[in-house]
Amino acid sequence: MQKIYDDTRELDVRARNLFGLTEDIMMENAAAALEAEVLPHVLDERTLYLNRPSVLILTGSGNNGADGFALARRLSGKKICVFV
Repeated sequence: MQKIYDDTRELDVRARNLFGLTEDIMMENAAAALEAEVLPHVLDERTLYLNRPSVLILTGSGNNGADGFALARRLSGKKICVFV
């Protein structure tokens, strides 16, 4: 993967200023986008009833870590075993 930005905090500031987005909204949007990518892989109907789907989320202490915890909250509501 090629880096487009060295620091994405500038993009976050621009999104907040231009569109009036709060950090909470951006975090939920990030978690929703991640959830949409993860669900097709863990909720495969062929294996859904054989094993309970499990997801491991590795988080740091910064804002991206909060995105991971928001994703964990969203997935755990879908009967997916989530480890953070």
